[in-house]
Amino acid sequence: MLPPPARAIPPPRPARPVRPVSVPPAELGLLGRLLALRREELRPAAWAAAFHFFLFAAYYILRPLRDEIGAEHRELVATAWSLVAVACLALVPLYSWAGSRWPRRRFLPRVFRAFGLVVLAFYLLLRRRPADGPGAPVEMAFYVWVSVFVMFAATVFWGLMADLFRPDQGRRMFGLLALGGSLGGITGPLLVGLLVEPIGADNLLLLAVLLLEAALFCQRRTERAAAALGPVPPATAAPLPGGALDGIPAVFASPYLRRFAGYLLVFVFGSGFLYFFQLDLARGAFPDRVERREFFALVDLAVNTSTLLVQFLVTGRLLGRIGVGWTLTLVPLLTAAGFLGLAAWPDLGLFVALYALRRTANFALSRPARETLFTVVPRAHKYKAKAFLDTFVYRGGDVATGWIYHGLAALGLGAGGLCLVAAPVAAAGVVLARSLGRRLRAAENGPAGGA
Repeated sequence: MLPPPARAIPPPRPARPVRPVSVPPAELGLLGRLLALRREELRPAAWAAAFHFFLFAAYYILRPLRDEIGAEHRELVATAWSLVAVACLALVPLYSWAGSRWPRRRFLPRVFRAFGLVVLAFYLLLRRRPADGPGAPVEMAFYVWVSVFVMFAATVFWGLMADLFRPDQGRRMFGLLALGGSLGGITGPLLVGLLVEPIGADNLLLLAVLLLEAALFCQRRTERAAAALGPVPPATAAPLPGGALDGIPAVFASPYLRRFAGYLLVFVFGSGFLYFFQLDLARGAFPDRVERREFFALVDLAVNTSTLLVQFLVTGRLLGRIGVGWTLTLVPLLTAAGFLGLAAWPDLGLFVALYALRRTANFALSRPARETLFTVVPRAHKYKAKAFLDTFVYRGGDVATGWIYHGLAALGLGAGGLCLVAAPVAAAGVVLARSLGRRLRAAENGPAGGA
């Protein structure tokens, strides 16, 4: 009797591919779990957040003074925005020229020292203006300069961050960096509320100068700490390539930067409508100038406080989970829905809720996502093209928005009609956000600087 035939042994199953394991935040302690950072990123992120804190604490000391001047001279605000755009267009080539002339370690400190000197000059001018005479020229010059200052301060800070960190690091770290700015935005209004009556509004400018010096110290420490993350390419220490005007044509030549400009203009349009609503409400509700200063400071304090928790616990994880493109859609979606709600139900409480929620979403989510977009562009674009976008394009959008708002109001369009105009413009930001997210992913997977 023959033995039964041997059963064929099936071939072994192919082994499943092993997924690369990254360092889990659980191994980094409580702070690592909360922030989703790697251990080596904690030090540079902390110094960068401190840099942002002092920079924005200085600005938020100046901002309530600026907004109170805007409410007092309401009829001059649209003209002032035009002057801001002209000043930005004039300063962008100067800023780019300085970046091409000096290496970063000399270029950025000189920019911040120039900021401080201008604050000191306005301190002297505001102190000498007559108490009972016309102060509008000096006050409106201060209004214009503070608006220019915040544009350049933000572009200097985020341009440096995009230069120091990779895209994946930016998604993890930029939420914490934005959190530092929010803490500064809380501290500045608190200082204004505590000190504006005991020492006077003008003397707050001296405190802003000291905070700018502290920001400069943290900027230097940030660069040293970031260098420990890996070898620094020699080009990052050299002056920027190209000339003073290179950033302007770069924006028009790049489809990526053109889409960014479109997204920025859509955002500015919504912000401008809400800003003019706020000025009109404040002037009607608070006839006293000191009360208006305190009101604007309290609004800033409320927004920055609500932003804090989102930046600390949500921003880094959300950017990593749903991506930059989807994160960028949140503000235009909220804005479009809010304007439609205001058109149907023009209630003061709804306006305050929309204003606070939108600013919180911008600072906590949209701004870090926007800045991540610049981690993949060529180095010169991070300073030159970015300065043109963040200053002239932004403030140019402000100017256009101001004239559109006042033109429509002059034609008899009320608050509800203005909201119906703004809603579809805000919705266009969703399309641009998704396009930017796709191009960012393509640039990360392709050659460096491919955007």
